[in-house]
Amino acid sequence: MNTGNLQRFFLCLIILISYSSAHADTNSALNDNFVAELDPALERRLDDVLDVGFYPRDQQAFQQILQELDENTPIATRIRAESYRILDMALRKDNFELAFSQSEELINLAKAQAPANGQLEALAIRAELFLRSSDTAEALRLVPDIEVLMEQARNPRILFYANHLIGRILRESSQYESALEYLFTAHDVISKTDDLNTQRRRQFVNLHIGRLHSDLENNSAALSLTEQTIKESLEYGLHSRLPDLYLLKGYILGQEGPSQEVLDTYAEATAWAEEVNDDRVRLIGRNNTGSVLILMDRLSEASMVLTEGQQLARELNRALPRAIMEFNLGYIEVRRGNEVEGLAAMEAAVEDIRNYSRDAELAHVLSHLADAYEIAEDYQQQAQTLIEQQSLRNAIFRSERDQAISELQIRYEAEEQKQQILLLEQRGELQTRLLENKQLQQRVVVLFIIVVIMALCLVYIAYRAARKTNQKLNEANEKLQDQSLKDPLTGLQNRRSLQQALTERKRLPGEQDALLLLDIDLFKQINDREGHAAGDAVLVELAARLTKTSRGTDMVIRWGGEEFLIYLRGTNCEALPEFARRVLDIIASEPIIYQQREIKVSATGGFITLPFAGLDETELDWERALQIADMSLYIGKSQGRNQITGVLGINVPYAQVREALASDLAKAISNNWVEITTIKGPPKKAKKS
Repeated sequence: MNTGNLQRFFLCLIILISYSSAHADTNSALNDNFVAELDPALERRLDDVLDVGFYPRDQQAFQQILQELDENTPIATRIRAESYRILDMALRKDNFELAFSQSEELINLAKAQAPANGQLEALAIRAELFLRSSDTAEALRLVPDIEVLMEQARNPRILFYANHLIGRILRESSQYESALEYLFTAHDVISKTDDLNTQRRRQFVNLHIGRLHSDLENNSAALSLTEQTIKESLEYGLHSRLPDLYLLKGYILGQEGPSQEVLDTYAEATAWAEEVNDDRVRLIGRNNTGSVLILMDRLSEASMVLTEGQQLARELNRALPRAIMEFNLGYIEVRRGNEVEGLAAMEAAVEDIRNYSRDAELAHVLSHLADAYEIAEDYQQQAQTLIEQQSLRNAIFRSERDQAISELQIRYEAEEQKQQILLLEQRGELQTRLLENKQLQQRVVVLFIIVVIMALCLVYIAYRAARKTNQKLNEANEKLQDQSLKDPLTGLQNRRSLQQALTERKRLPGEQDALLLLDIDLFKQINDREGHAAGDAVLVELAARLTKTSRGTDMVIRWGGEEFLIYLRGTNCEALPEFARRVLDIIASEPIIYQQREIKVSATGGFITLPFAGLDETELDWERALQIADMSLYIGKSQGRNQITGVLGINVPYAQVREALASDLAKAISNNWVEITTIKGPPKKAKKS
């Protein structure tokens, strides 16, 4: 596992298991004047039992409160207590099915008896359940209804919670800028309160704003806000969130590479986790400390810390953190030269990780396992692992695409529903006015003339305003459309632009296209050794070189990370090997200069014609052809890098080779079922003595 991969791995772990509670800090009682809806004494008791978390820590005191609820309890207080009981059922008892059923009953109760404040809290709790059960699409579907109730609600506690909840939902659906706006609104609600819990709420929302800044790669703003919040937390004696705050600070600092400062920050996170008994951060802190030590090649210290974390995970019965730390311990053994023992430990840990993690985390883990196989020079296992990883990534890509479409459909349906409600309200108002006009027949002529004149004026004004608005909207849409098809770093086309081009493409009879997929060799080491800014400079320079060597009709695309794709329209298949050679030469012949330092770069790739081997594209479309090119790329990786492997055709009937082309190109090559060519890049220049 090289240092770049491992760094992303331990940083991803922070995100994976550092989800923080929001309901506790957002539901501390505020000084509001809703006497008819609230029982002040019960509200204070609910504050006392909740502490930090989604459900009350003091179960005995909470059960006593629930027993005191009856029909005479003010409805808002009753809904608040019932909402905690529902979250306790879902999160502590892990009974989401019953919790969803009870939340539906609570919504019906709120609609029947409660004003907007109670209805908002009941609906927000249901959205919280969807979010916590990883059903972001359903949580997003409830956001428009929550926003309508927010316009009517006046309780600062509930408004703070609702804004904070929507911010977290939008963050989960990768709408980071919109999420930040809602968290800023939650912060504004805090600024209008002044009680014992104001600082605690401010500390908590700052933590989430810091995370969003980090998501948006605004690391300077994220670090400044996090350090200021840590300082205030220490000044006010609010220690509950310090483990998460130090964890976030370590994550941000780690973006610049491993250092003693990162180690010290994770040590602070772990120490505070021990102080406040935060088991989650106790595990994360140890894992991340061990990972940083590995990056710094301090393997003995890393082994001690990870072994301690492994034992703690066993004591706490936390299967996924235990498996991840066992995986890292296995990697240490591989680095020490104990390849057999280390790989066995890593393989066993991967099997456990499969049972507890999502496909995205598993794909990351497989890339590190492939690196370990490379260290052990087991290239066959490395190739198989990389193929499995690519298959997972393809599945993830399709899943994310489907989810994005689903979320867009949900937002469309919600807006359409709001428009229908607005139209019904307008029709109702019109009917009322017609009835009034019938009762005032003597004034109808004068009123009609006045209304017509005003209506014409309003229509004219509205027409001009709408025209200007439409012009601005069209300009914004054109700009957004262009941005959606471009990679912001390199200025190249992105995946969406290729999908659009291939969807709209019209091919003449006999015309041949081609796809050339490239992956920068050892790019993670460039990032680790030179820094992320240098890595970005490499990507920008290679984008310019590839654009220069391509024709005006070709598409040069940043496919993702360190991968580029060239779509050659109307190309001569016999010229592809020579084109591939030019690509390898232009990449590797001259080093990239960054801050007066030379960075030597090479790439490995695979190409294929489209349509492939004369097959109709209904049998083998461009996505499957690209998958074959991707497998040929990984074969090139396993054979030494700095080369392009082209799949030129098939030597047997397609039915015989179909399965191998889908999943095992190496088998097809070894059986001489396919015709390939390999173009080597320029040899590496010997270092000057």
